[in-house]
Amino acid sequence: MAQTQEEKLAAALRVELHNTSCQVQSLQAETESLRALKRGLENTLHDAKHWHDIELQNLGTVVSRLEAELREMRAEAEQQQQAREHLLAHKGQLQRDVASYHALLDREESG
Repeated sequence: MAQTQEEKLAAALRVELHNTSCQVQSLQAETESLRALKRGLENTLHDAKHWHDIELQNLGTVVSRLEAELREMRAEAEQQQQAREHLLAHKGQLQRDVASYHALLDREESG
């Protein structure tokens, strides 16, 4: 059976149409897959940003607490330094008093 040129052309066009239709479906599926991947990545990014914000807030709280502790420790160290200086001054005065007392005793014994 001999096919006419038009019939051959129509058959070739049907094959091409079928192939193009398959490609379109494949591309649509790939596009949908990429959209789903994009949504997943956007959600992951959103979650990561949210986690980062929470961690940053927690670290800010920790830093604030540590800074307060450091201020408190510095204040305690300053108070201890002042108390030490006061005790050293008092010790010096007591040593002078004891030396004076010994000098008086020595004079009484020798006099």
